[in-house]
Amino acid sequence: MDFFFCKKGKRFWCVIILYMKYNKNSVVIGILVIIIILLSAGIFYYKNKISNQNQTPTPNNLPINTTSQQQLNTSNVTNQPAYLVKAYSQNNKNYIDVDYIEVLSGAASLQAQVADGQCPNINDCYDFPNGYKRNQNPLVRTFEVVNNAPIKSSWNPYPKTNFITFTEFKNSTQAPSTKAYIRINVLNGVVTEIDRPYQE
Repeated sequence: MDFFFCKKGKRFWCVIILYMKYNKNSVVIGILVIIIILLSAGIFYYKNKISNQNQTPTPNNLPINTTSQQQLNTSNVTNQPAYLVKAYSQNNKNYIDVDYIEVLSGAASLQAQVADGQCPNINDCYDFPNGYKRNQNPLVRTFEVVNNAPIKSSWNPYPKTNFITFTEFKNSTQAPSTKAYIRINVLNGVVTEIDRPYQE
């Protein structure tokens, strides 16, 4: 009758205990049965765990390709023409102060020159081969230059590309009257490349 007083869902273990209660000579056998059951449950759990670890990941849990994200980030590089105001080093870092400009060519160049009062009409304006440089916003911006950023400098009309160090670049632009035209690549607020083209 004790069997019916066992709680539902626990009757298996209750039967084992009752068996041991009324068959005291079989206590050892009962303990062995319990050990075998526990070992079987442990083996089943372990196999299940290994199977889940070897499962091929589904599209929803595939790891994110960080390399692709980095490649996408490089597409955010901005190439900007500017006048160099100052190049200097501070606290073991390199910086440049620049004034953004527009470089216009063709009809846009001629129309801008007339609007700026550089010539009375487009027929009297000069179409600069390297573009008309226009500065309508004299805001000076400061940028850090990454270490070992490539710096190209062209001093002749048909030059071989010359790469110089930041120190050489800084020393070549220290004259106050010099209005150096440069192009810079900006990524996440930092300059990654500087180009100082030849000017007519």
